[in-house]
Amino acid sequence: MRRDAMPLNAEQYREWIDMLTSDHWVMDRVPQDVKIAIWGMTICGLRVSEAAAMSRSWYQEGTDRSQIRIPSRDGDWTPKNEAGSRLVPLPVKMECHHSGEVVKLPADKLMSAYFVGSDCIGSSDQTIRSWVYKIALQTNLADRGLGTVRTTMPGTKGGQTEIPDIMPHDLRASWAAQCLRSGVKPYTVREWGGWSNMGMVERYAKFVGYLSEEENDKF
Repeated sequence: MRRDAMPLNAEQYREWIDMLTSDHWVMDRVPQDVKIAIWGMTICGLRVSEAAAMSRSWYQEGTDRSQIRIPSRDGDWTPKNEAGSRLVPLPVKMECHHSGEVVKLPADKLMSAYFVGSDCIGSSDQTIRSWVYKIALQTNLADRGLGTVRTTMPGTKGGQTEIPDIMPHDLRASWAAQCLRSGVKPYTVREWGGWSNMGMVERYAKFVGYLSEEENDKF
């Protein structure tokens, strides 16, 4: 069963970031390539398929800010659509809008170190999804009141199981919402996110109150 992506609000997004940077026991068990993939989904808005396909050539280290360049083809892999081939900035800090605190993000250093010795992300889409669920279950985000989703959790052998109210595609939605909260223009978010039209960005803009009702009608 799959529901529409639902962004985390600002405080929930901060809680997810805090978990990723914590020394919680579950984070100690996450494979390093999966950590890189989840960071890419969380702060660059990568789709799960893109995060799993990420290779050394995608990561472009910069003096001020590094970037993820998603190609139109990488071996047998191709993006979801033509807009999926894009350049996404890799942020090194995030301002928390409810507190004004600036949080440093370690993803750039992690990717730089990882791709020195590895050519690509070695884990599958399924493995990455499974770890998102496992991490979420250790946070207060496991039940956001979105309704119980029962499915076969990736990495398990048959049977139905409940999975938390944070799913991999929520991370991409949360990234888009965070960009809009930070003042990034909607068309830029669409370009960075690789959406073929403005439909999803419009939805997330309404979620964060980016536009007034009158402006929404003109969006």
